[in-house]
Amino acid sequence: MVLLKSCCCWWEHVDSIKRGSWSSCIYSTVIAGLQLILAGWAIYKLLWIRYAPNLDDRWPENELEYWFPPGTDAFLYIAFLFVLAKLVVGILLWSGIERGEYIKSKNYIQAWLLTNGIFQLYILVVTVYICGYLQYYRLYDIYFMNRGMVVGVWFGVIDMAVMFWAIICVISFYQQLEDHEYGLLKKTRRALWNFDLGMSVRTGSISTSRPPSTAYSFESLATEQRPRHITLDTYGVSSSAV
Repeated sequence: MVLLKSCCCWWEHVDSIKRGSWSSCIYSTVIAGLQLILAGWAIYKLLWIRYAPNLDDRWPENELEYWFPPGTDAFLYIAFLFVLAKLVVGILLWSGIERGEYIKSKNYIQAWLLTNGIFQLYILVVTVYICGYLQYYRLYDIYFMNRGMVVGVWFGVIDMAVMFWAIICVISFYQQLEDHEYGLLKKTRRALWNFDLGMSVRTGSISTSRPPSTAYSFESLATEQRPRHITLDTYGVSSSAV
């Protein structure tokens, strides 16, 4: 079952979901590039206020503990690696959409879905953790002390909402490819079954009541369709009694 029948931006086109997946790929890759720059800048600033050559530029240890929750360094490094992975899987998704076949595209699409889905969940969990650590009064101070941080927070919220719909759109494209692949397979099996049924009717050797499956080889089908001689034992009469 396909989640979306059309993408909101390309609803008038037949290949709406594919166009939406193209847009999702471009958006996620561009945002990943911007996030890579921001993550690198944040890591640089964090190292600077701790290990700056000029002691006046360093923050006191108690002030660092006041504003930065435990594990901040690890969170930034992990986010930096995630963003690098987002750039790679963005290129893979582009290649997967280009291929346009379920068997050839599924690994590329799955890589993009898993990476972006886990990253969005990671950002959500880390954000909740930081807000819980800072609590209301420190968040209130940040709101007035650093308006750039507020802009960054709103950018993160909007990006998460857009990425949610982008992931849904790419999942729908993946489901379309899957339905097309296995839909054709089912039609092929049914066509083979109808052809074999017609041949069986002509030869008078109908002996099976189910269409061939993937494990139903042509050899076994030919064996079952081989004409069988009807004996008197079939009707409960012993051949020796005749």
